[in-house]
Amino acid sequence: MDFFTFFLLIFGEVNLSVLLLHGIRFSSENWLNIGTLETLAKAGCRAVAIDLPSFGQSKSAVAPSAVGELAPGEFLKQTPSLIVYGDQDAQLGEVSLNNLRSLANHKVVLMKGAGHPCYLDDPATSHTALTDFLSTL
Repeated sequence: MDFFTFFLLIFGEVNLSVLLLHGIRFSSENWLNIGTLETLAKAGCRAVAIDLPSFGQSKSAVAPSAVGELAPGEFLKQTPSLIVYGDQDAQLGEVSLNNLRSLANHKVVLMKGAGHPCYLDDPATSHTALTDFLSTL
């Protein structure tokens, strides 16, 4: 399967690798346009943003296939998670937050005045939340 990928090369020590995924109405280009790839690179991260199948510049998936358990439970228990949502999100904010609260090791950031794609509404605040979170890993 072909994925279109944006990535930013950095020089110096890489502390972490970060994979950025997009929502259903977006593409990897959003992360590039709002400076997330550059922000993460400056923070010492190898940042990669892909276009999921049928989005952005990626081709459509030929056919869905069974992949088994998407994320094994033990992995989810150990993986630190950052949950970011906007207080103006009338679509999924509270519902998603309630679903994600069961993650064992999570931090919640509420962005004031932001809607569902809160990272687009206020890139600077979302970048600060992300880099602050990554610095704790």
